Amino acid sequence: MQQFLSNPTNDKDTYIQYKLELKYKCNKNLSTKLKRQYPDRIPIVVVPYGKINLAKTNFLIDENCRFDQFITNFINFNRLNHTQGYIFYINDKIIKPSELMVSLYDRYKENGFLFVTVATENIFGNLSGW
Repeated sequence: MQQFLSNPTNDKDTYIQYKLELKYKCNKNLSTKLKRQYPDRIPIVVVPYGKINLAKTNFLIDENCRFDQFITNFINFNRLNHTQGYIFYINDKIIKPSELMVSLYDRYKENGFLFVTVATENIFGNLSGW
């Protein structure tokens, strides 16, 4: 899969437009092709909310993977700042870390893709004075 669009800003309207464009680009034909080629994988698109610089937003994850394993791999792969708190949710719901990706996919898939939104929260405050 390819990188589809640039990251949205903090504006809620821009985020909604960005997510709609992603859903249009990630159509059922593409997901069917991916599932046929990789039957034991789940196609995931990570949608950044706010100014998060991501190296990769499209993933094919093993269906037996837990959500917390996906989050760990995602943060490590994108080399995200460890002084930030990251909130992951699907369809505006925060997901239990122990859930299997296949159950999340079956419950929340749209056009054959699982859309996971990630937002940041500064959990340590401003560390510039240290």
